[in-house]
Amino acid sequence: MSLLTNKTLFGLFWATLFVFTSFTAFFPVLPLYLQNLGASNFLIGVVMGAFPIGVLAFRPPVGWFLSHKGRRWTLRMGTSVLLLSTLLYPLAGNALSVLVVRFFHGLGIAAFTTASIVLISDLTTFENRGSVMGVLGIANYIGFGIGPYLASRIYPVFGIQTVFFTAAGFVLLGLIALIRIEEPEMKQHFPQQGESATVRQLFRHRYIVVPSLFVLIAALVQGSVINFLPIYLKARNPHLDAGSFFLVFSFSVIVIRIIAGKAADLHGRGIVILSATLLLMGSLTALSLTKGPVLLMLAGALYGAGYGSQQPTLTALVADNTTFQNRSIIFSAYYAVFDMGMLISGYLFGAIADQLGILHIYPISFAVYLIGVFIFLTQIQSTVHRSIRWIFSSRGVGKTCRICFNQIGVDPCHLCGHRGGYVASSIKTGAGADSTDKVHGE
Repeated sequence: MSLLTNKTLFGLFWATLFVFTSFTAFFPVLPLYLQNLGASNFLIGVVMGAFPIGVLAFRPPVGWFLSHKGRRWTLRMGTSVLLLSTLLYPLAGNALSVLVVRFFHGLGIAAFTTASIVLISDLTTFENRGSVMGVLGIANYIGFGIGPYLASRIYPVFGIQTVFFTAAGFVLLGLIALIRIEEPEMKQHFPQQGESATVRQLFRHRYIVVPSLFVLIAALVQGSVINFLPIYLKARNPHLDAGSFFLVFSFSVIVIRIIAGKAADLHGRGIVILSATLLLMGSLTALSLTKGPVLLMLAGALYGAGYGSQQPTLTALVADNTTFQNRSIIFSAYYAVFDMGMLISGYLFGAIADQLGILHIYPISFAVYLIGVFIFLTQIQSTVHRSIRWIFSSRGVGKTCRICFNQIGVDPCHLCGHRGGYVASSIKTGAGADSTDKVHGE
């Protein structure tokens, strides 16, 4: 599926780029603006945390909108709310009013991000989902580079009001880009073995529960970067700015997204998720030691490579185990977990910064990711041994799966594997083991 030939994906690419340019423009300047208003580190965390509260509150209605109003309607509604909320920022003259606007801002992002991921999942297949999400995800991170960089240059010269109106202009461009978006046709779905499960049963599935726990941990760390990096760098070296970090971050993501998406499709979700997390931990180490621009640029590059690989692969892993009918509900819940992590992060790291000092934030973030690696290595399958075998298993036509030892066909390891199904009871593995043994999440 080509981005240039599919007008829905093409329009979604540009809308995502403009929306995320606007959204991320607040990252390097809003904490500093709140600090100038006299807010403490904890209060900054509370105000920034109002955004994920808004997102979290709106995720369940978004799931209903997606199922009953459609993907296109929900996208346009979310973008309209983003435009209105961005125009309200110039009217917020104190921390409390900024908190209210941040909450409202979160409502729009909840609708836009959930609808866009569900729409991409509808238009892709198991075989190409990782690649397509990787390419489309580039739009997010072009925005991650442009938005913070522009804002960090505009703010010192023209002030915060100009940043707000510039952000609103980008959202308006995103709304224009959605004009040609089409509603996907509902796919006729014939349940296969294990696919008749209820939504409640799906939420007990390891391939949904474990990525959700992992994305919670990723959100905790992401929140520490978004909410406190400008203040952290100011304490480390007043000449360093977060805009440069996010610019390098975005370039790194753009390079890695296509590679990581193809790698996840060819070699498996698990190995890409693990490798990406190790890169993120390397970035946090560099941030902990940063005193000058070299380590800061290295941290940005590693963080971009890690985050740009980890998040779309986790999303693809969840999408692999959903259908057209339950996808909107599953993704609403999945992203609600991410929102919860972002919310907790503001309070948690704000309190840590006030009690222990701002310089302790990123060593603690490293420890948080260490917990995430342990969960992923031990819980993605029913035993630690199977988890490790799944993570390092081979995929692709003509290869032998290291879990069930069968030849992999067109649908990678359809016998044991990467969709989360169980081996059929009539099939014996190549190693002679009874295939009724469950090799996937229970």
